[in-house]
Amino acid sequence: MPTTPGCLLIAKKPGSRHCMSASDLLRVTERFFRADKSGNVLGTGLGMSIVKEILDLLGGGLLLHSEPGVGTRVTVCLPLVDAGVPDLA
Repeated sequence: MPTTPGCLLIAKKPGSRHCMSASDLLRVTERFFRADKSGNVLGTGLGMSIVKEILDLLGGGLLLHSEPGVGTRVTVCLPLVDAGVPDLA
């Protein structure tokens, strides 16, 4: 995976059964959206929308990539800031 400053790969689900379609990737951050409509996967469809909301508030972003036979990759990007180190002397 190419590295992007301020980005961290936080989840990767290898295998074709964890692949999402292009249309699902566009909707995955919508509230209550569930890519798996079979009901076999637990959840409410709120997780990724909450992650996106927090990242938006922090000035970050979310990169999603899914490929059949490879899996789905979720990358979180946050702005890098120089918080500085307090002078203790």
